[in-house]
Amino acid sequence: LNTLVAAGAHIEVCSEYEYQIALKHTSTPRDVIVNGFQSNQDSFLQYTEDGALVILGSVQDLKYINEVQHPIQLGLRLNLDYIKRGNQYFATHSRFGISPSDPILHDILANSNIRITCLQCHFSGNTRAPEIYHNIVRELCRVIAFYKMKDVQSLDIGGGYKVDKAFWTFDDYVDATTIALYEAGREDLTL
Repeated sequence: LNTLVAAGAHIEVCSEYEYQIALKHTSTPRDVIVNGFQSNQDSFLQYTEDGALVILGSVQDLKYINEVQHPIQLGLRLNLDYIKRGNQYFATHSRFGISPSDPILHDILANSNIRITCLQCHFSGNTRAPEIYHNIVRELCRVIAFYKMKDVQSLDIGGGYKVDKAFWTFDDYVDATTIALYEAGREDLTL
C-alpha cells in the first residue's frame, strides 16, 4: 500500500476496518475511496467530512443522501448492463449500481447540496478484453454529457484486468480507455 500511495494511487475500501487500515498508509483521507456505505449511515457522513470519496450505488443509499442538508461531494456507481452485447460478458445482469434512467438520479442531480465528482462502473467480461473497458468509459462519458454533469472529475472503472504475456499488457488497457476519453472529448477526466 505504501508503494502504491507513493506512486499516486488511491486505496479503495468497502468497510470501516479497511478504511482504518487505509488511513495508516495515506497522508490524507482524500487518497481513500469508500465504495458504498451500506447500512452505516453515520460512518458515511464521517468519511465525507474527512475528505474521502464515497461512492454510492443503491437507491436506498441515494434516498438517504438526498435528505442531507449540507453540501457534500460523492461518487455514483452506475449499472451499465444495457451496453453488454454479444458473448463478451459472462453475466447479463449486475447487482451493482443504479441505472442512469432511475428517477433517483434525477433527484440527486437536482439537489444543490450534492456534487457528483466521480462515476463508477465495475464489470468485466468473459475475455476481459480492453475493449470492454473502452465501452465502459465511452458510456460513462455519454452519461456525463447527457445529464450535463459539470462536477465529474474522475471515472472509476474497476478491475478484472487480464495482464499476462498470453493476453494483454497494462498499456493495452491504458490505450483502450484513453482513446475512449479522447473520442468523447473528455481527456480532462482522471481514470
